[in-house]
Amino acid sequence: MLKRLLQNLVVKTNFCPFNRLYKFYYNAALKIIVYILKKQKEIVAIYLTAGMATGNYVCGLSDIDLINVLGKWQKRRYNYIQYLHRKVLGYLIRGFPLYMAGIFLIIF
Repeated sequence: MLKRLLQNLVVKTNFCPFNRLYKFYYNAALKIIVYILKKQKEIVAIYLTAGMATGNYVCGLSDIDLINVLGKWQKRRYNYIQYLHRKVLGYLIRGFPLYMAGIFLIIF
């Protein structure tokens, strides 16, 4: 309920000077995710996709889509990376009420 109200407020006030604050918020969430995921040696690449990658996103409506490429396939490590994603997402969802994300894994 609160999340939906915040999203509506952000969408309706997505103009200057508020949109600068919202974009800072989105970029902070993205930097936190990448900082945590970069520490995992199994992740060989992280790609940002969709509107965030092109800078064409709408604060309050757009989500943050990441593709993580994993090297050296090991089921145990894959399970850990999935656990880490759930944990990171849990923290971000609580800390950033507007945060929405999709994280996809590619294994080679």
